Amino acid sequence: MTWRHALWVALFGLAGVVVACAGGSGSSGFDVSPSAEEGAIAQALAEQRCVQGAGLSICPADGSAPAAATPPAGPPPSPSPAAPRVDTGLRRDAPLACVAMQGGPCTLSVPFAPAGFPAAATYRVAVRPVEPTGRWAIGGAPVSHGMPDSPNFDGAAGLDAVAVEGPDQRVPVQVAVLVYLEPPASVPVQVEHLADSGADYAFVTPRVEVAPQ
Repeated sequence: MTWRHALWVALFGLAGVVVACAGGSGSSGFDVSPSAEEGAIAQALAEQRCVQGAGLSICPADGSAPAAATPPAGPPPSPSPAAPRVDTGLRRDAPLACVAMQGGPCTLSVPFAPAGFPAAATYRVAVRPVEPTGRWAIGGAPVSHGMPDSPNFDGAAGLDAVAVEGPDQRVPVQVAVLVYLEPPASVPVQVEHLADSGADYAFVTPRVEVAPQ
């Protein structure tokens, strides 16, 4: 066997080993990782802080305000703007009422009070089923009940894919209050991801349950 022949035999043998390893049962080469947005939602709720998602800030609704730092000696500092937040008052142990016809879709109302946003900010409520996880349905403009310096709203959103079949049924959902710092030209009625809504902030709740009213 010449040295050239031996070299080709060695190269073909190495290629066979590489192909065999790549074709094994360990991995298909198309492993799918959880979406960045789902990870940001989970992180925001677990750590109770805002997390940058894909084009928007994802924050926990009803989050705790940061603790006040010890003021330094000397003249009092100028007041800093309030950290943006959205309070909903939704509780995991109390089902959220929804209005539905027998066997029909469920439309729910979500009260919320934003703080720390400019007066021109606009809001929408989004909701999705979570068992299994579905698309976000976004409601129309919420009804305002507050004053400019103390706004509060009732926002409605529908669960078109969820039929409420009886008075004892409980449907697990997740709610998000979307914040647009400037009025949007249009808002989609349904999105796969919150980033597709065009909002600047999304204040999300943990899993809550809805029940017919």
